[in-house]
This record gives sequence, C-alpha cells and structure tokens, in this order.
Amino acid sequence: MSYQLTTQEEQQRREGFEAYGGPICACCGENHASALVLDRIDVSGADEELEDMRVLIKDQIDLCRKLKRLGWPPGYQVLCANCHVGRGKNGGVCPHKTKGAG
Repeated sequence: MSYQLTTQEEQQRREGFEAYGGPICACCGENHASALVLDRIDVSGADEELEDMRVLIKDQIDLCRKLKRLGWPPGYQVLCANCHVGRGKNGGVCPHKTKGAG
C-alpha cells in the first residue's frame, strides 16, 4: 500500500531537512528526498517525549511537527533510509563508516 504525501506534508518534511543540514544524507550523500528520513543521532540521550517515534513516513511527518514545535532541537540529522537502518542494525554506526574495518 502506497501513501501519497499532501503538499503541506511535503513542506513539513522539507522544513525538517533544512533544519538539520539540508536534504542530503549526512553519511553517504544521497539526495533523493523520497529516500531521506530524520534520524536521532544519540538514541540513549533521546527526549522522553520523542521516544516512541518510528521511521514510517507518517511518523516522520509527526516527528517534523514535534521538532518544529520544540524549536528544532539539536541531536537529529538527515539520513537516507539505508544508512538509517544500517545504523540500527550495526550498533549505531552506519556500515559505510565501518567498511573495510574488520
């Protein structure tokens, strides 16, 4: 099942990306907006109010709204979905950063 973003939702995502470095993956440089997500840099220091946010696109819109209401707090970055998932499966470090190590 596919979900089509409204113009307002697209704008909210763009604002979120701009607040955290622009619409480009901070790890690999991917810049296709449909592949990008906001990523919490340090999960252990996460704000309790934001603890339950997930990567699903509707949740990303909700995350952008919350972060905007909070004044775009530090501790977030833009990543592509691959780097975001890779970090989650690799102890918080994107596999791009460990390539060739070990």
